[in-house]
Amino acid sequence: MRRLQWWLSGCACCGMLLGPSAGGWAAPPNDSSSPIAITTPTAPKSAKLDLKYIPSSAVALAVIRPQSLFTGPNAEWMPLEVITAAGLEHLGVDPLDIEEAIGVTAAEMGPQPEMGLIVRFTKPYNKEAVLAKLAGRTAPATVKGKAIQKSPNASEPSFYLEDPTTIVVASESMLTKMIAAPEEDSPLRKLAGSMDFSSEFTLVASVDAVRDQLKAVLAHAPPMPPAIQPFLKLPDLLSAILVRLNVSDNGKLMLTLKARDEASAVEVEQIVKQGMESGRQMIQTQVASQMRGGADPTQAAMAKYLARVTNLSFDKLQPVRRGTLVTTSVPTTAGAPATIGILMALLLPAIQSARAAAQRVQSANNLKQIVLALLSYESSNRKFPAHAIFDKQGKPLLSWRVAILPYIEEDALYKQFHLDEAWDSEHNKPLIAHMPRIYMKPASNQAVEARSGMTVYLAPVGKGLAFEGDQGLRIADFADGSSNTIIVVEANDDHAVAWTKPDDLEVDLTKPMIGLGASQPNGFQAAFVDGHVMNIPATIPAATLKAIFTRNGGEPVNWNGE
Repeated sequence: MRRLQWWLSGCACCGMLLGPSAGGWAAPPNDSSSPIAITTPTAPKSAKLDLKYIPSSAVALAVIRPQSLFTGPNAEWMPLEVITAAGLEHLGVDPLDIEEAIGVTAAEMGPQPEMGLIVRFTKPYNKEAVLAKLAGRTAPATVKGKAIQKSPNASEPSFYLEDPTTIVVASESMLTKMIAAPEEDSPLRKLAGSMDFSSEFTLVASVDAVRDQLKAVLAHAPPMPPAIQPFLKLPDLLSAILVRLNVSDNGKLMLTLKARDEASAVEVEQIVKQGMESGRQMIQTQVASQMRGGADPTQAAMAKYLARVTNLSFDKLQPVRRGTLVTTSVPTTAGAPATIGILMALLLPAIQSARAAAQRVQSANNLKQIVLALLSYESSNRKFPAHAIFDKQGKPLLSWRVAILPYIEEDALYKQFHLDEAWDSEHNKPLIAHMPRIYMKPASNQAVEARSGMTVYLAPVGKGLAFEGDQGLRIADFADGSSNTIIVVEANDDHAVAWTKPDDLEVDLTKPMIGLGASQPNGFQAAFVDGHVMNIPATIPAATLKAIFTRNGGEPVNWNGE
């Protein structure tokens, strides 16, 4: 599944960076000047998407139609021989025969987003060759009465090969949804059914399908700079987002925002224009700052050039509104490479910000899963786990993170531990490398994080805190209220511990921020005993932080320090 996720992420990033073209939602007839009504010489005038295997829970999809790249005028420069050899070696199919590949993301929230891949070929593939390549990695199984090749690892991809020209790849749970996908309306399916997919790259996301989730995330987000705050209105204003790229049409790029109604479109247009103006001023200020004090004539000339190109780029990127659509298309007169270079420079801060935001959301989800497991443990045992599994002499052996494994669907891993041995015993130590995903801090290299076995999800330990002594506490022990008491935090990287080791965050109530606040730009994330997760701002008064760390101190929780 990691390879699948990398591929899908690559599709999404490619679409977001290289953008769009060719058609979109229906444009007025005979209006070739419209940035929405662009066609390409090599792609068909219109291409509808086959919605088979796209579940109603899907919220976004990325479509690649690579044939024009493989057969177009610049194909002779592509490593076609290498592409064919690699595809046949690893999967038994020739990638040059791919007509379209569709990456699908579903709405369900879990330890990781549910994703799937639909690959359609121009001619039947060699099923026996594919099965030979999958031998040893998958085994025959049945879901919903359909034969699949199932991976023994739930996080790795399974394959559905019934259609001679289509391969569906996803985790078993997502594959089940895709195979059984009913032909019923959903925001994304309705949207995709009305669109033209003749572009080489198309990325479409339904805001309607995830509006409530987006608003919930933004409600718990740290305070945003004034220039960003208008964009927080977009979930209420937008219905969908479309990004396109047509390489064959001189790299034509387009981003279209579909508003919920025309009044919303007017507001979206103003927000985009204001955002672009803020971006223009920010870049100009940065350029001026970098060149300040330089008497070198070449430096001064470079500053003038950058200022000119910045103004030219932003002038060309101004949005155009028509009905409920707000579109910005990238100029191609300077050539696709120059355009892409300018776009990448302009979008880099946004991409970095989006990546950080996604990691914050994933970390919050990890905390949510952890606290729900703690509550399930408490429900079954009438008390929370102690911060460690102790031996008869009171020596801590293993972390509470091991104790809750059965409650995060890791019962098989739990049964591998010798609970009467220390975390670093000869038997238990190798199990560190099998750290569950919810203990992994979101990072660019999850595989490295998994092998290290280090986690930053720690329990606050100390007198009067959620974890105290060698006995688990009861709900009744939280006199200050379960919604006012922290039970797990995301600590700084330099406080990370081996996930099986009975080490946590020893909180100094006189300086309660020690070990916290460096993982996020504006504070740290924490899970509370009642199950909710929130971002704790770095500016929180020490007295308030102390109050939400203690479970029975009787202190009032004054978030404003009043």
